Amino acid sequence: MIAAVLLWAGYTILAPYTGFRYRELWDWLALFGLFLPTLIVLLMRIRAPSRTRTLRYRVLRATLVIMLTAVLLWAGYTIFAPYTGFRGRDLWDWLNLTYGGLAIALVAWLFAQLVARDQDEGQVSPMVMAVAAVGVIGGLFLISYSLGLALRKGSLDIPPALLAAGGGALTAFLSNYVLQQLQARAQKEREEALERRRTQEAALDAYAEKISDLVTDGGLQEKSSNLAACQVAQALTAAILLRLDSEHKRRVLKLVHEMNLITKGKQNTLKLENAALYRANLREISLRRVDLSSVDLRAANLIGADLSDSDFSDADLRGADLRRADLSGVCLRRANLLPHDEGNPERWRRHFLEKRLDLSEENLPPPEQLTVTDLRESLLRKAQLCDAWLGGADIRDADLSGADLNGADLSGADLNRAIVTEEQLNECLSLKGATMPDGQEYEDWLKDEESSRKGAEENE
Repeated sequence: MIAAVLLWAGYTILAPYTGFRYRELWDWLALFGLFLPTLIVLLMRIRAPSRTRTLRYRVLRATLVIMLTAVLLWAGYTIFAPYTGFRGRDLWDWLNLTYGGLAIALVAWLFAQLVARDQDEGQVSPMVMAVAAVGVIGGLFLISYSLGLALRKGSLDIPPALLAAGGGALTAFLSNYVLQQLQARAQKEREEALERRRTQEAALDAYAEKISDLVTDGGLQEKSSNLAACQVAQALTAAILLRLDSEHKRRVLKLVHEMNLITKGKQNTLKLENAALYRANLREISLRRVDLSSVDLRAANLIGADLSDSDFSDADLRGADLRRADLSGVCLRRANLLPHDEGNPERWRRHFLEKRLDLSEENLPPPEQLTVTDLRESLLRKAQLCDAWLGGADIRDADLSGADLNGADLSGADLNRAIVTEEQLNECLSLKGATMPDGQEYEDWLKDEESSRKGAEENE
């Protein structure tokens, strides 16, 4: 877009200063003819080769390139001839235009093949070193020779052999250098990722050992209360969750769940208030009858999770993905299921919320920055959603049979095709801007309900 604007300005407003007015496409090709093959070679060397591409795919791609080139040439000689400058140009002119660039591309490609062979063998041959040296020396000589001719004659006249050898070797040398730098960076990133994984695995193993000691020696699973051991376990769990990534957080929850340390209603249940489960990958996890009240589950992946009969009261579930999750009998009292603002994470936190939050009056960020809490196709049968903030949530096709919506804020929520009764919806604190189960907007739905009620009264 910027290039198009600059070209337009160069041909119109700034034409007296740019000299573009009488320049055709042929002039531009003559100007950039040497650089295009260089760019192609660089891209071919940098792009990782695909081993899955078949001969049929390569032939098809080559055929398409040839056909496209033929169509463009035909258009340049006929329809767009006044703008391309192709009319009157014969094969000799095209050879004069492209021989330098093609020579550079050929030499660069040959050098790249030599380098690839040496990399496979783990050594650098004298041939490659010689060509690399020629590339540097030839490239520097090419620049100085060209500048000298340009200063003496006012034009650029380079012998084809010098152009091919110097330019091709320099291009290949530079492309190989760029490739090596990219490979070194990728290798460094792989090593760093492996080191992070090892560190996290070691931290998780140490945590599991300490928790096991507290269970066996500290009496965490006994019926009598052991406050000291419980507090130590809570501190260890909160600390490890802060250190681990989204994948390893899952293993911590599975561990404490299997040890019955977060089971709802137990004597020594760990209270993981404000535990860092932000963006945790808990897809299809099974956590029945657990106590995760007041946890931080913002933008967590809970698709298909079995969370039935669990306690998520006061939990921060902004932007969580709960599609197809089983939330039957779940307590979501005062839970925060508003959208999550990536650019401003503090926004819509519970202690900042007013009782009546109207999302339609909020200055919302761009859609790509806003993550809506997704409850599509979830099972919310007999769930407790009292005083929950569900503004803007996607609840399409969800089953809310028997759910307690007393005081819940559903302003702006999408309830299309959701299974919920009118009596349940009447208990909500607000439905302003919501999409109702029949697909109507709340305001239109309310008008239809009032009309039906009046018609029924008149018939009586």
